[in-house]
Amino acid sequence: MQPFIDKRLTRSYNHKDPQALRQIYLCYKDDLLGLALALVHDRAEAEDIIHEVFTQLIASFGQLCIDRSVKGYLLTATANTARNRIARRSRQATLEPEISARIDSSTRQPDQALIIDEESGLLINALAQLPYEQRETITLRHYSRMTLRQIAEMRHESVNTVQGRYRYGIQKLRSLLNGKL
Repeated sequence: MQPFIDKRLTRSYNHKDPQALRQIYLCYKDDLLGLALALVHDRAEAEDIIHEVFTQLIASFGQLCIDRSVKGYLLTATANTARNRIARRSRQATLEPEISARIDSSTRQPDQALIIDEESGLLINALAQLPYEQRETITLRHYSRMTLRQIAEMRHESVNTVQGRYRYGIQKLRSLLNGKL
């Protein structure tokens, strides 16, 4: 998404333009769903997270003033909501993460689809084995295309902390996937 579009949407939201909510949803729903899915590994739960984030955004309409970027605000809200659900789930029971994310293979040849599904499954399983902070940093960096500085600002942490999480996460992914891809 172009930065000027995000600025326009942020300004529209802050000026209580009712059309802003619809435009924000249409612009960012797919990015937020992808982030949530990468963090919780369950499509239904990821959709619930996005629903919760947008419900909170709508509920705060007219009261909340977003100071930087509506996209950054929503990415942070999505990551925080996912983190809270994971913590709640781990307190209730320690279960293996359910893997439901798959690449749409309807336009691929069957042999290509099989290889891609297998490789994406390996990657998703490896990501699920990382500590949450490392998984979140890698996902924000690669899926949401955020810089490490942007992630640090979003998390209210130092860039060095985020860089370390990213580096250690990538190293662990490499060791988990060594020779499998």
